[in-house]
Amino acid sequence: MEAAKKLPGRGAYVCRSKACIETAFNTPKRINALLRVHLSKSVITEFKQALLDKEIIADEKNKTATR
Repeated sequence: MEAAKKLPGRGAYVCRSKACIETAFNTPKRINALLRVHLSKSVITEFKQALLDKEIIADEKNKTATR
């Protein structure tokens, strides 16, 4: 997960909403095909959770900023 989008290698864009993250990581076969790699279910679960944690943090910052 690299926000600046400057690192070399495989990458994919997933919007920050929980719905987008859930859809992208719906099945291991889907994320592996999108990234053209073979990730284990445990790695995919960790990656998904990290993205969800970032989404929650970003959402909390947005709520605080609008108050």
